[in-house]
Amino acid sequence: YLQRHFTPSGALDIPVLTIHNEWDPAVPVFHETELRARAIAAGAANNLLQRKVFSFGHCAIPATTVVQGFQDLV
Repeated sequence: YLQRHFTPSGALDIPVLTIHNEWDPAVPVFHETELRARAIAAGAANNLLQRKVFSFGHCAIPATTVVQGFQDLV
């Protein structure tokens, strides 16, 4: 569904933080590069902060990393 009906524009109106496992078997890490390119093209790169966790898994982000990311956004 998403392949046919959703393409992120990169037009980020508010700050966005992404946290991605380097070796995510469900969502390849190249999606981060693509989002950055789209944010730059849309003039919204200042609203995008990306972090990688060097581990395996999908949504297997350590709680301390999630909390730190939330605090950074606030």
